[in-house]
Amino acid sequence: LNMQVYRSDDMIHMEHIFSSTDVAGRDFSCRYHDGVFYICLVEPAESGNSFKILRSSDFKNWTTESFNVVERDEKYNALWAPDLFIDEDGSAYVYFALQNGVDKKSHERTFDICVSRASDIKKLDFGQAEAVRLADYDNVIDAHVCKLNGHYYMIVKNEAQLTNNDNKSPALFRSDDPINDYVEVKDWALNAVRGCEGFSVMSDKDHVYIYADNYSGKYDAAPTSHYTVWITDDIERGPFRAEYVESERPMRHGSVILI
Repeated sequence: LNMQVYRSDDMIHMEHIFSSTDVAGRDFSCRYHDGVFYICLVEPAESGNSFKILRSSDFKNWTTESFNVVERDEKYNALWAPDLFIDEDGSAYVYFALQNGVDKKSHERTFDICVSRASDIKKLDFGQAEAVRLADYDNVIDAHVCKLNGHYYMIVKNEAQLTNNDNKSPALFRSDDPINDYVEVKDWALNAVRGCEGFSVMSDKDHVYIYADNYSGKYDAAPTSHYTVWITDDIERGPFRAEYVESERPMRHGSVILI
């Protein structure tokens, strides 16, 4: 899948800028830090690598490095939905879902959230992955981490009772550490949302914007996803105002950054 790039001045209306055949893969995660753009994505499983990190100063010319951060074999090689987070000190984290087995039926799959850390995003010294423990959740995917008001927040999609897209639901966790001690934010209003995945959080001085694919009950057809943003002043307590993102092309599994 090739990268599609959009821009917006109001966080709702998206203008398509260009496509890039130089950046291709699955489940893009984009960050901007100290004048450099970084993209994390998944390679095809047969390549044997966990994820790629691409970097560019102009969003046109990219350098690429691959990282194999888990022990893999033919039965346990599926990695899903990497999310790159860069902290203020330049340390970097790639969170991803590690599939337990290669079950072909979607309702038989289970996933654990793992993280690989780099001491400095400029060095890209990502090390062996470790598990992220989320109490009462043992089958989740699509982890996304952001930092707001000094706290780390992680949104995941609960796959524990998967039978179709309608009963996939998000959960929100908070911690004072990017890897450990995540505690669920109980009674989070977006727990009631169904059929949504691929979350990305962006904040400015006024609001928090939470983006996600919204399938509205349609499971397999990506073009039926209504890309949606929930706008709030408080990610934990809301209230949340939902808007469909408007664009000339179908959008899904995006990554939103403020420049």
